Amino acid sequence: GYQRRVRGEPLDPQTQAKQNAKRREIEKELLTTEQSYLSSLQTLNKVYIQPIEQRELLSAQEMKDIFSVIGAIENLHSSLAAELAERMSNWTVTTCIGDILIKNAAFLKMYTTFVNNYNNSLKTLSECMKKRPFAEFMQECRTASPMPISGFLIMPVLCVDTC
Repeated sequence: GYQRRVRGEPLDPQTQAKQNAKRREIEKELLTTEQSYLSSLQTLNKVYIQPIEQRELLSAQEMKDIFSVIGAIENLHSSLAAELAERMSNWTVTTCIGDILIKNAAFLKMYTTFVNNYNNSLKTLSECMKKRPFAEFMQECRTASPMPISGFLIMPVLCVDTC
């Protein structure tokens, strides 16, 4: 029958091996998800933000209103992905990643700023679309980007719900 394990009592080797494998898969999935999210933030920056700044299509205030703290969010996830990748490259059954998550937890507060600005971001974006040079640039981006700017701007909002 069923035997209850006493806390602290070691698991049998087969159960321990299964738990280690499951933990490893979860940690790999976290890293993969983090890298994918970072890649999307980098695409937003490369395809939209940098060219808009270089061409001076929007004012500094419009940029701030639309993109809010997206640069800081990208920096956070760049650091987080690098730390996780480094830790996972030397993975053993005793490897832990919780300290990395805890160390970066305070920086997640910037998501509050982004989410609170989201409606203003969309409103400003809509107003800027009335400017011909900006609207033409956005049309150009449809071929260079895997998704429209609105798809990128919703990602941090969705991350709050799913990350």
